[in-house]
Amino acid sequence: MRQFLLLVLLSITGITYAQTRNLKVFDLQLGTEIVMTPVEFDTNITEEHTSFYLGTFNDQIAWLSENPPLENTFPEAKFTYKVPALEEFDITDYPIRTSLKLFSIIDGAKRGGCSGSMVSSRHVLTAAHCISRYKADSLFLDSILAVPLYNNGEHHPDFVSSYVEKVYVFEDWKFPEDMALLELAEPIGFVTGWLSIGFNQDYEWLREGIYYKFSYPSFTFPSLDTNEYNGDTLYYSYGIVDRVDQHYMGINNTTGIPGESGSSLIRIENEQTYTTYGTLSFGSLVHAQITNWKYYALKEVLKNHLTVIEHPVQNGSEVFVYPNPVQDRFYLGNLKSFESIDLQVFNSIGEEIFNVRGSGAQDAIDISALKSGIYFLRLTTKHGTQSLRFVKK
Repeated sequence: MRQFLLLVLLSITGITYAQTRNLKVFDLQLGTEIVMTPVEFDTNITEEHTSFYLGTFNDQIAWLSENPPLENTFPEAKFTYKVPALEEFDITDYPIRTSLKLFSIIDGAKRGGCSGSMVSSRHVLTAAHCISRYKADSLFLDSILAVPLYNNGEHHPDFVSSYVEKVYVFEDWKFPEDMALLELAEPIGFVTGWLSIGFNQDYEWLREGIYYKFSYPSFTFPSLDTNEYNGDTLYYSYGIVDRVDQHYMGINNTTGIPGESGSSLIRIENEQTYTTYGTLSFGSLVHAQITNWKYYALKEVLKNHLTVIEHPVQNGSEVFVYPNPVQDRFYLGNLKSFESIDLQVFNSIGEEIFNVRGSGAQDAIDISALKSGIYFLRLTTKHGTQSLRFVKK
């Protein structure tokens, strides 16, 4: 009787744990593993998405076609073959700049990996199979380097890369749950911007939209696609989704290429919607769909990293670098005069250039030996850690 009453109450409130799965959290720095239990959610909600953000790099938005493609499409599909993104767009425009190349670090060696998308200030959405063994709660790599706008085999000089500190995957994941969140050491999403993530239980609505993909295909299969791929260049494709079910979204009569795994299926409405509904998993552009319980599990991780922090000013409460851009020396504003600070300076590919331990809050930081470019500063005081960005002239 008591169990029956519980079921009745759940059906009335709509709050449930049904069909959910724990998130396994791997801390790559500490070498620890923990489990996040499922979060409650209202099953009466049929669609939701987080917020997207343009980033601080500039206010330029790529105008992406919202009409079904009429050329360069797969036979019997309304989805295009892959085209180098730089041929059609300025790849530093939003949302293209939210795309990342992921490099796996295994036994100290950097290897080509998968694709991913920024979905918060410091989180990347990708596929679980890019980092974790199927149906086994373990990783097959030591670390991951996330590189925005890697193109023609080069790191983009205006964007900072970051290593991954934590990995979130669904416990004992199978292909319907083939997605993962990577938590970065540096909040590079404030510069690149990020996509929203979302779910929608109206399959017809999902089929009606125009979707884009930005990815790093890395193998050449002439029988499937005449393009030559080696993983060093950002490609895009777009069109209509014609497969939607309880687990997957995809495009029939198409093909995915290794290296594209983890890339997002992004629904586009220019200046209104830039939402990913799934990650590329396998086969003919089959994506693991973000369903309601997956969405709320991922959102729980993202929720503290979706707030846009305005650029600090001298009278504000945030610590800031001045002058910025800087020629030879900079100072830190809004620190207490008596505070002792530790500094670490990283270059655009996430390498530590130098550090200063126990510096006084009013000391000048000499960077005259650095080359021109964008750098990240990690500032640590007794109150915690903050990441700042500065430009060396």
